[in-house]
Amino acid sequence: MDATDEAVFAAYHRQDRSRKTLQLMAGAVTLFAGVTLVALLGSAGSAATVVAQTPLAVPTATAEPTATPAVVAVALPAPAADVVPSVAPAPIDDGPWRIAIDTSGYQAELDACLWVRMDLGAVAPIVGAHTSCGGSVILEMATGDPVVLTGTGLDGAYLVADSRDAEVGAVAATATAGLTADVILQTCYPGADGRVRLVALVLGQDS
Repeated sequence: MDATDEAVFAAYHRQDRSRKTLQLMAGAVTLFAGVTLVALLGSAGSAATVVAQTPLAVPTATAEPTATPAVVAVALPAPAADVVPSVAPAPIDDGPWRIAIDTSGYQAELDACLWVRMDLGAVAPIVGAHTSCGGSVILEMATGDPVVLTGTGLDGAYLVADSRDAEVGAVAATATAGLTADVILQTCYPGADGRVRLVALVLGQDS
């Protein structure tokens, strides 16, 4: 073999080794990629399994409790301070007591020396006047007495059915509990003892 042949033979073997090296490197890369893919798939599968076994808890809205509306407790009105006296209604020829109700309201209207309809949550509307403004007739009424009312939607002929005393400032619903009445009359007793008289009226048969 001459020098030229030896050079060709050596070049051939170098190329062959290079091809084998490239093949080995390509195989290694393929093997690495395959292992990496398997690892990734395995990791993803494990993660999927964990997620399936332990689902995230979804918070649920908690309904706020509905507040129950508060019941307003209204007290019976207070006695008069300084008011202008008026003439009290009186029976005519032994007839019924007659009361003309001036307005609806509460303490301010009472202190204006008026007959006042008061809707205080009692068993019936309360009609009152200060004793010095005509309310003293309520202290004279007895069971069975006829009473005629006019004004504020309470027009009619009534009879006295019952009566009781209560304390000034008492809750109207509590003070009138147990009374059978279509209308309740109220006035204060004279003096400063803090008592009021409540007279229960029921509609007469002719009303």
